[in-house]
Amino acid sequence: MKRNVIKIIEECRKSGRITARYDMKVADAMSIKEFCHDDYELITRSFIFGYAQGYKAALNSQKK
Repeated sequence: MKRNVIKIIEECRKSGRITARYDMKVADAMSIKEFCHDDYELITRSFIFGYAQGYKAALNSQKK
């Protein structure tokens, strides 16, 4: 079964599950783009950034 990636992204954004503290800002995206040679690298680096933000959020919630 093929997932609708755009639908997953939009549903996540609309749900408010991503707090501003861990969301990707335009400046973050532009910084990542500066170091990428192609679209594939942009996607993978963006994923890594998102994973790191999620990891920070998980650690923060464990501290509470």
